[in-house]
Amino acid sequence: MNYCNTCGNEIGRDQAFCKNCGSSHTPEPSQHTESQQRSGGKKLPAKVKVILISAAVLFVALIGTHLFLSSRFTPAAAIDRFEKAVLSNDSKTVASIVNEGQKRIKITEKDASEYIQFLTKEEDFSDLSSQLREQSFKLLSFERVDPLTDSAGNELMKLARGPKKWVFYDNFNLVFYPIEVTASSDLEKTVFYVEGKEVKTGKQADEAVSLGSYMPGTLKIKGKHKGEYSSFEEETEADFLDASENILQVSLEMNAGYVSVYSDEYDAKLYINGKATGKTIDEVDSIGPVAMDGSVSTYATLKNDGKTVKSDVVKITDDSEIDLSFDIEEPSEDVFATEGTDFFADAEPASKEDFQMFFDAYFSQATYAINARDFSLAAEYFTPGSKAYKESSDYIGYLEKKGITEEYLGAEVIQVDEAPEGYYVQTRDSFRIISADGSSKDKTYHSKFYVKDTDEGYKIDTLMSVKEL
Repeated sequence: MNYCNTCGNEIGRDQAFCKNCGSSHTPEPSQHTESQQRSGGKKLPAKVKVILISAAVLFVALIGTHLFLSSRFTPAAAIDRFEKAVLSNDSKTVASIVNEGQKRIKITEKDASEYIQFLTKEEDFSDLSSQLREQSFKLLSFERVDPLTDSAGNELMKLARGPKKWVFYDNFNLVFYPIEVTASSDLEKTVFYVEGKEVKTGKQADEAVSLGSYMPGTLKIKGKHKGEYSSFEEETEADFLDASENILQVSLEMNAGYVSVYSDEYDAKLYINGKATGKTIDEVDSIGPVAMDGSVSTYATLKNDGKTVKSDVVKITDDSEIDLSFDIEEPSEDVFATEGTDFFADAEPASKEDFQMFFDAYFSQATYAINARDFSLAAEYFTPGSKAYKESSDYIGYLEKKGITEEYLGAEVIQVDEAPEGYYVQTRDSFRIISADGSSKDKTYHSKFYVKDTDEGYKIDTLMSVKEL
């Protein structure tokens, strides 16, 4: 109960004025109003509650992401990723890690697979992993880290601190050290190939040329040299354990040599593999470079009393001096006294042996020209402008469009018959035909040629027929 402050009359809780004297009076708040005041007023809207809850969830997610990223970019994480990829032979991941860890070269999955084999077969990979983990402790203590080396002392890899990730996170990665490969040959102008791809030509004999940098693994290196008398090819597989200070030197020996030539007739004309050299014995100090496997043969011819005389045919098998003497006997006085006597027999017709040498050389050089896509490499075996000359040139162009290459397997001269200004020669020749997709098939042919006998030696004029056997 309330009372008026002016007259003392009893006033109800809800009355604003005293009924007795009319004085104003402030009503007491109701219990409902007091309850509202005690509870702080209105309740929070649902939208505000959603925002507050979302903010809390986002905060927790950010903390979780931070912890996850911090653990991902630790030294141990970088080592674990590499170790797992190597031990599971995951060449794709290893290729990615190596390419991230150096910028000199970009390796393929095949390269990475061979690098894995090197690390696990040629090296103690568990020991390398242990050394990498030791490096991680040094990096965390900001100590210097030196590259790990292989069993030959070449630098392989090391753990390094990289630039921060997204500003906040330390980053660690593996740094790799490729091997520079150089090659040399004992012949000048050797063309070097790596895994079948032409890379560089060495201008001088025994000159080391760089073929590029590679991760240790399997690497086939080939050298090719086309000489005046022989073509040479040598291939080897690089052994990266032979490298020193991250440089691997590969030397190719072409089994080539030089031989001197002697004859009792110094104005005799010199022939090699059935082709005229255009030089006399007196003009030639030595022949070379030539193969020493008997694939190169030489002889000389001489005009004597209007007849052509031929020396013995000599196959080159070593660097001994070659004797191309004729040993022509002078006729006796009794013979000179005999009227009408033919003192010198006609030159012997060409033999199968002569053409065997010629066609061995021709088929080898023609195959080389096919694979090089360059007819000029074999043009000297044909009569210029002849039907065979044009057909062979067109044939090389056709094979190039089809992506076909060939390998000469061997040939046999089976028949030689005299013909006007030359010979008809039949051969049985075999080749391996290699298609663009890598498949191959061996084929043998029965071929018939018309070969002219010229002052420059034998020249193929017409390919008369070819029949596959």
